[in-house]
Amino acid sequence: MKIEIVEFRKENKEILLQMMKEFYQSEALEHHLSNQTITKILDDILSKKYNAKGYEFVLNEKIVGFGIVTFYYQTEISGMTLQFEDIFVREEFRNQGVAKDYIRFVMNNNKEISRFRLEVVEDNLVAVKLYEKLGFEKLNYHQMVIDK
Repeated sequence: MKIEIVEFRKENKEILLQMMKEFYQSEALEHHLSNQTITKILDDILSKKYNAKGYEFVLNEKIVGFGIVTFYYQTEISGMTLQFEDIFVREEFRNQGVAKDYIRFVMNNNKEISRFRLEVVEDNLVAVKLYEKLGFEKLNYHQMVIDK
């Protein structure tokens, strides 16, 4: 199975929006997102105004998933960090190496990055196992936020 990984394309906005709703309102997230927020995420990525990229996972000309990454400078490593924000693969295409191929693609095409980072809900054991297999290690940070 050969997955093609391409940046989000405006002509695929509706299918991407449908998949994003499926993901952002699933158990993979601690808090579900509103349709308005999901639409804004997609519009923001397509606008290319932010340090964010979206990728489509394409198999036989069909989009089977997506991934979103962001980029930022991190002082503790004095370099750029690429954050894997979201990774979604449609259920019928899971456990076929799609997410693994995507992560490797991103890492191989961003050699200037000093750290690759992601977050995962702890009880998503399948994802945790995959990320550990790819070399990710647990960070013992207690994250805190203020949403505005």
